[in-house]
Amino acid sequence: MTTFRQLVQEIDFAEDDTSDDLIEVYADSVKQALQVAAEAFDADVLQLDYQILKKGSSGFLGMGRLPYRVLVRKVIENEPLNDMEDLEAKLMGSVPGASLEDKKDKDGYFIVQVIRKGVMLRVYPSKGKGSQINSNQVIAKLAAMRIEKYDSAIIDLAVEQTTGERMKIAEWEANPIFDSTMKIEISKDEMRAFVHITPPRYNGRTFEFEDIVTALSVEGIVKGIDQDRIQNYFDAADYSTPLLAAEGQKPVQGQDSRLEYKVRINRGDIVFGEDDDGNVDFKNLELIENVIAGQLLAVKLPPDRGITGFTVKGKETPVRAGKEVPIKFGKGVMLSSNGMELTAEMNGQVVFKRDMISVENVHLVPGDVGPQTGNISFLGSVMVNGSVLDNYAIKATGNIEVKGTVQKAFLESEADIIVNQGISGRNEAKIESTGGSIFAKFIQSANVMAAQNVFSPEGILHSNVDAGDKIISLGKKAKIIGGTYRAGAELNAKFLGGEGGSKTEVWAGVDPQILTKQNSLEDDAQKLKAELDEVENNINAMNVQKRTGKFNEEKEARLQELIEQQTLINEQIETNNKETEEIYGVIEALPPIGKICIEKKITRGVSIFINGSTKRLDTDFNNVKFIQSTKKQKLKNIKTGKYEEMYTIQVENYEPPEFDRINPKMAGLMGGAGKGK
Repeated sequence: MTTFRQLVQEIDFAEDDTSDDLIEVYADSVKQALQVAAEAFDADVLQLDYQILKKGSSGFLGMGRLPYRVLVRKVIENEPLNDMEDLEAKLMGSVPGASLEDKKDKDGYFIVQVIRKGVMLRVYPSKGKGSQINSNQVIAKLAAMRIEKYDSAIIDLAVEQTTGERMKIAEWEANPIFDSTMKIEISKDEMRAFVHITPPRYNGRTFEFEDIVTALSVEGIVKGIDQDRIQNYFDAADYSTPLLAAEGQKPVQGQDSRLEYKVRINRGDIVFGEDDDGNVDFKNLELIENVIAGQLLAVKLPPDRGITGFTVKGKETPVRAGKEVPIKFGKGVMLSSNGMELTAEMNGQVVFKRDMISVENVHLVPGDVGPQTGNISFLGSVMVNGSVLDNYAIKATGNIEVKGTVQKAFLESEADIIVNQGISGRNEAKIESTGGSIFAKFIQSANVMAAQNVFSPEGILHSNVDAGDKIISLGKKAKIIGGTYRAGAELNAKFLGGEGGSKTEVWAGVDPQILTKQNSLEDDAQKLKAELDEVENNINAMNVQKRTGKFNEEKEARLQELIEQQTLINEQIETNNKETEEIYGVIEALPPIGKICIEKKITRGVSIFINGSTKRLDTDFNNVKFIQSTKKQKLKNIKTGKYEEMYTIQVENYEPPEFDRINPKMAGLMGGAGKGK
């Protein structure tokens, strides 16, 4: 830290200035410079005004430190620096009287600028109980600026009107040694141009809009000049930060040709509507998109040319024009003769999978799926007006919709599965969507897997649920209690965990398929190790027998079989180790997108896993979001029991689910907001 004695020794008096009320100070900060000057002047800090001639820097670990260079002067008693608010404003580099907050009471303030047209005064009104500017304060400022000839009548008028408009109060007298100076800095990519301004001293002239534009032109800066920003910068008369005077424009790459769909293709972004009692209405959700023959499904949008970018020096930046992309569509869909429209070839149901739209027939079951129907396997969509009873199965390439309940049954679809009255699986139900989402009023004691999302507005109990993207359960009565829940991106719930100590694990940020593969490899590793131990024990036992001499040809053949088996197991272990390393590498490289959001309460005892980070809660939390931190710490892995360098899990405020694509029909169900409630 610089001592006061050293600072005083570094005081440098202004060039061509004989005033005893002006010194130049080098210090670690503006505040320190004012304190040093106050001691040198034997005055209060509130009696000082200053200008930053050169901003300092703290450097790195004390190296490369540069001091602030500050010009400090002692003002006469009636200058408008009479309270701590003004001092704070000055230390922050703002206009006296201005504030970062819209305070109820605020003093008036004024700005004096010297330009070619003359000395200009702007007076701004006070607010609330703040003090109004008076003419003596302006005159004191002019005296400090060494301006002796001025029009008092105009000063009085400006103080009376306080409009903030410029009024000429004196003629300009050239004093070039006190004028502002400027330096123009252009970024390496020539996309931005900054103007660094040193403020004028005394009655020196400040730069004007035309000066900046001319200087930019001299430097070859001809495009992206922000005239409003330049004008506002000089109107504010705050030179503490550089002026971003011009910005280039980055190129906008052209979009390839694409389809604009005229029917609903995405049913994953849904929030279920509830009445005042928290009951969910499934009857009018219209989750199935039915169409008739000849109905327009999509139109082709031509490729865009893109927008060429430019630098501040006028150089054009290249842009890639969009390409023509062939239209892909599935069965039940026709392409028009001009290749621009897709229409339905038959009556049916819209199914969107593998980035292709199809229209498929619907198999209608008028009652339950049970003894009367047997198991159902259908190349299309299946609609069940009743329930799916114990031990029965439905397989479909399209959507499956069940109006009633699903019991201890098996459902598999390549698209969406909708269960209007919920799933009660008694630990044996398996519901899987390999290409879409699963919607169920409630889920209890079931195994549920969806490539995209799982929505259950009335809660999930004692189940194992996997979702490639999101698990959402936000109804008024919704609770997730007991079981394992794994979401590739996000779990968002009203309540999570139970008071009764039910084991609840929640995973986010890693695709469940990757986790399943990882667990499978770990199980295989244990089995292989056990097999290898057994084989090696047998080999050792037979070698002992061989050394005693009691060893026939049959035993020798058996020994060779064991040695071959040992070699094979070692090869399998090596392959398993390589695949395990690859899996861990994939998980390590995943972006930190995982989050667990709880609107109301998550109870202690719940274990959470986010992008490989683990945390077992030892207390309850309310209205929170859990995400992975950005720094590693040495912590105990609750899965392995070992201490490892790992990312921690941090807690933030609750964040409701957001959906990127909202179909107009679904917007009404979501309140038109595009966010979950």
